[in-house]
Amino acid sequence: MIAFAQEVEPASEMAADAQEVEPALDGCCSLVPLRAGASAVMLAGFPVVIGRGFDADVRVEDAYVSRRHCEIVAANGALVVLDLGSKNGTFVNGVRTTISPLKPNDVLTLGGMQFVVQNRSAIAGSLNVG
Repeated sequence: MIAFAQEVEPASEMAADAQEVEPALDGCCSLVPLRAGASAVMLAGFPVVIGRGFDADVRVEDAYVSRRHCEIVAANGALVVLDLGSKNGTFVNGVRTTISPLKPNDVLTLGGMQFVVQNRSAIAGSLNVG
């Protein structure tokens, strides 16, 4: 059984707000894969399209990830993930969603890939870098 996330505000309103880039968020966080040997992805600017297609900003090699699977945008000082009509869905903390805020330590699942959202200070601390 798949549970669906509740939307805090109508998706169309949040998506419209999400088009405005928050400069303070640029380069603020990354997606750290839970799979051993995979590299972290620094989110250097928004919006960021994730998928397995050549036109995706972040390419993921997974047959269950759509060519343009989801998009991460900055809206109202926060990160928001928008599913782009993917066949296998976008999940935040195990809940399928079409639009959802992303907070530090949230788990973003696309196909067979899982990523933990981390902010810059958490990444620096884990690397023992000041």
